[in-house]
Amino acid sequence: MWIFYGLASIGVICFLLNLMICAGKDLMAPKIVLQQGWNVTVSGQTFTDVNLDTFRFHKLKKADKLTLETMLPEEWAYKSPVLCLPIRQTVVDLYLDDELVYQYGQQRLANNENVGNGLRFIHLNEDSVGKRLRIEFEIAEDYP
Repeated sequence: MWIFYGLASIGVICFLLNLMICAGKDLMAPKIVLQQGWNVTVSGQTFTDVNLDTFRFHKLKKADKLTLETMLPEEWAYKSPVLCLPIRQTVVDLYLDDELVYQYGQQRLANNENVGNGLRFIHLNEDSVGKRLRIEFEIAEDYP
């Protein structure tokens, strides 16, 4: 009998999750892909007006630094904008108009722990529009 209640509970939870996800679908604005117009500094060399889809640079090693800078759009329809940032064994500092608004991995690196891979979801404010976005990466591991 408890198996029936367990399965019924899972079914109800899945149904409710589906309702919540689908109900918010119409409220979501289309995503903005920030690929063009970046300034990239890698190993002390700066490249301007870069398209991140096509830009390539040499293989980075542990402790190398990489900085990406761009201007956020002047307007958008987002009430709670989120920046999705993929990382791979990197420490991250994120600035808006030179104000530090997000950090990841510094303590893990200082403790000689694995910084990790994955997506970082960084919540921005509505007033982030038109600000200068700077993301500073420090490589925590050598890539094979």
